Amino acid sequence: MGIIDTLRKSKEKPQEHEIPPPKGHVLAEIMKDKKMSHLFGKHLEKEGKEELAARLVAGELTEEDIQSLEEQRSLFSEKILQAEKITKLLTKENVIDIAKNSEEFAKIISIYGVEQLIKMVQNHILEIFFTDEERFQLTAEALITSDSHKNGQYKRVGEETEKLCNDNNISQTEYLEAIAIADIKERNEALKKLVTKTYGKTKKFFDKFGWVSGGTVDKLELQKQLLERSIDDLNVYQTNIGAVLAISVIRDDFMRNALSRELMGDKKTGPEPKPGFSDAKQETEAFDDEAFNKEWLKFRKDSDFDAANDSIKDDIREEFISEQTKKYREREVKGKSLWHSILATLFEKKISNKKDKLK
Repeated sequence: MGIIDTLRKSKEKPQEHEIPPPKGHVLAEIMKDKKMSHLFGKHLEKEGKEELAARLVAGELTEEDIQSLEEQRSLFSEKILQAEKITKLLTKENVIDIAKNSEEFAKIISIYGVEQLIKMVQNHILEIFFTDEERFQLTAEALITSDSHKNGQYKRVGEETEKLCNDNNISQTEYLEAIAIADIKERNEALKKLVTKTYGKTKKFFDKFGWVSGGTVDKLELQKQLLERSIDDLNVYQTNIGAVLAISVIRDDFMRNALSRELMGDKKTGPEPKPGFSDAKQETEAFDDEAFNKEWLKFRKDSDFDAANDSIKDDIREEFISEQTKKYREREVKGKSLWHSILATLFEKKISNKKDKLK
């Protein structure tokens, strides 16, 4: 980069969001991806942006919609990145530690195995972020608190204790054996022996009453208490995580069913994929003209269409179109995604437009 480009870059205003967005977070990429488009649909529903989604699908975005759509894409991107950060905390080591502190979670591990459970929970965390944010935040808070403690106070106390031992030529094994002694007087005596084992005669003489070693022994005893407190705190945090995760698995139909498929040897790994935008488009665009025409001929005959006047004929056409629309919606959209609903509405217009062609 030349000097003028370097200067220009230094004068650029800091951007609120990354330009361009991270790979996979551009809206065009989101809409092409099965999982991401499904979650984006859930996000728009939760934000009450169904009309914006409908205009997007119909290709009828207004000037204001462009800004609104970018705001929703950015918010969605932030949620995905946050959820991915949380899922990364579910390592094999962490999950095993959690199971050791949660009897309920340990039972689930024993049934399904560590790797498979991690895969399922990681996938499900993304889903619940957009369907049950309160439960997601409960899980996230438990994981973040535990991770923060483990990489904060827990780690710091461990490092401080190691340094104190190293500075006094005490091995970790020697220290752990000494602090394992239950009686405090015996424990302090054992710690004093470790501290004074390298003292010369003069230093030992002056330490007859603990004048030299006393401060170090007190520090070693204090570190014992800090170590145990840090371990107890971590165990509590991991017990909480285990309780939250166990509830997610035991009470959630989606999780139980997906894990049961794995247990029974289903070759499909992970949860069944949710329908994305491309799936919805493919399903809702499938129209059987031949079947439609056959049903019209039958309906026409049953309604004595030929004998009716023009006004009655129009009513018959309207009734048939209404019936076809209702059947289509029940068949294609029931229990499916926002994209199915929007595309089905657009497709129903196609059915309605066939009314004037019914002879």
